[in-house]
Amino acid sequence: MKKFRLKKIRFIDWMKAIGAICLLSLLVVLSELFQNVVIGEAGLAVFAVYALLLRVNSITSFIMAFITLFFTVLLNLLDPANELSDTFAVYTYLLFAIGMLCAVAELWREDHKNGKKYHRKAGNSLETD
Repeated sequence: MKKFRLKKIRFIDWMKAIGAICLLSLLVVLSELFQNVVIGEAGLAVFAVYALLLRVNSITSFIMAFITLFFTVLLNLLDPANELSDTFAVYTYLLFAIGMLCAVAELWREDHKNGKKYHRKAGNSLETD
């Protein structure tokens, strides 16, 4: 039976993830400070561009999405009429979407690094070289 081994994460990947978390935290705090959801959503768009350009691992977005999901549930339990929980729910959804975009970008880069090319055949099916 093969042992499960965790993938080693390089120092630069850790720094990108920490930078992404700090950037996103700052933008969310600013949006809540000014009570404007649009600032938070614009901050998430900036985070998405940052994550895609600097190739931040998709797991970073997913972890942040699960953290905001936890706070959404916690805020709903404490006060169901709280508007902040609705805001966190929107942030959770957007972070999951950003995580999916980053995951697709990772797969695409990996396939092109390995030289795989996809061709469309008759019948709308894909085949690889």
